[in-house]
Amino acid sequence: MSPVREERSISQLFSDLTTELSTLFRQEVALARTEISEDVSKVAIGAVSMGAGAIVAFVGLLALVEAAILGLANAVPPWLSALIVGIAVTGIGMVLLLMGRSRMLMAELMPRRTVDSLQEDKRLAQEHLRT
Repeated sequence: MSPVREERSISQLFSDLTTELSTLFRQEVALARTEISEDVSKVAIGAVSMGAGAIVAFVGLLALVEAAILGLANAVPPWLSALIVGIAVTGIGMVLLLMGRSRMLMAELMPRRTVDSLQEDKRLAQEHLRT
């Protein structure tokens, strides 16, 4: 026996196509939202790290410059003691800022999985239309 093929009208086929495309579109939008929210979280963590680094560097700069000027003024001229401590504290602050910046640069805001999925959908649709 040969399998029975169900014959469907053009309007039924278009109706099914519309339903399936609508479902596909909703799924792609949901994927994009998920990807973007993950990436925004990474950027927020980097921004908080940069802010904390800037605050710590500033407070440290103030405290250490004052302590260095008072402490090293006995051994070297006051301007040299302030310079030495200022360079050290600024270096620590820069390390913290660069760490935060690198976290922000690592976060890619383009929803790559969604783009890849849409390209695959396009390729499949083109193949299906050719057959």
